[in-house]
Amino acid sequence: MSKKSSDDQKASSNSLNFSRLVGMIIRFSGNSRRNFVLAAIMLVFEQVASTAVGWVAPGLVLDHVGRRLAEMKANQAPIGITFEDLRVLAFITIALVVLTMINSLCDSLAEIYLAQGGRRVGYNMRVFLYGHLQKLSLSFHGQSRTGDILTRVTSDVAAVETFIISNLSDFVGSVLALVVRLGAIFWIAWQVGIVAIIIIPLMGVISNYFSNRIKSASKKLRSSEGELASAAQEMLASIRVVQVYGQGDYEQSIFSGQSQRAMNAALEAATYQARFSWVISVFGAVSTAAVIWVGTWLVFGRPFQMQVGDLSRFITWIDEMFKPPRD
Repeated sequence: MSKKSSDDQKASSNSLNFSRLVGMIIRFSGNSRRNFVLAAIMLVFEQVASTAVGWVAPGLVLDHVGRRLAEMKANQAPIGITFEDLRVLAFITIALVVLTMINSLCDSLAEIYLAQGGRRVGYNMRVFLYGHLQKLSLSFHGQSRTGDILTRVTSDVAAVETFIISNLSDFVGSVLALVVRLGAIFWIAWQVGIVAIIIIPLMGVISNYFSNRIKSASKKLRSSEGELASAAQEMLASIRVVQVYGQGDYEQSIFSGQSQRAMNAALEAATYQARFSWVISVFGAVSTAAVIWVGTWLVFGRPFQMQVGDLSRFITWIDEMFKPPRD
């Protein structure tokens, strides 16, 4: 199989898995869909407020200070703070506090709504699986391992809850952050926007490369955890037989091998996560450097196409664009 065909299959699998996940959340959300809608609205306001915070500070401060210093130099006026300076600084500081309050409030409300929706989805899934297991045939239960089934009903459902409560807000927030900040960058300076447009697909390729491998290692870990639970459950259920026939060493070797596989899977996932963190950090630094070059060229261009505060805003926004994918 060619590398291109393999990559196409992985992309198709990712799309299918994501579609199935969304469908599963919708199916088991029940009467909590209102919570997800409210959470989405709060996340939108959160990202708008976060972008506005980067606009106000230090951007407006640098714009005003730079303009005032240029005026003083041109008019050969003594350096000092005027009433107009105090008025502008008061506006900037009050706006910074208010926008931060709005940003934090929206973030907190989004977490509350997602927690309510995620717990309801988990509750509905557990009840459904519990009832479904009772309807399955005796042959299924005879062929399946009890520990593995228990892991699916408990740990796997808990993992879905964790995804909804924690990771879903990161995913939606990262998409909204890219859209809002990219729109603001294009509005101020389209040249820097072109740089950002180039960054986003490359960031997506890097994230997709590592996420496929982290997901594969995580699946191995989940499977190994199910085997561990089954082995422990079967040993405890037949502890009398194990002790009577002296099978303790044999059972210990089996459990040790399964524990080794689980540990290897966990270490593999941790290794890919560490590599991804390093790569995305370096790529973020390179992207910031590119923005600094383009932004500085625009600041010193003739005529002046951009303010110093705008360059500061771009550096802040580009750095924030890399935080959600890293998380």
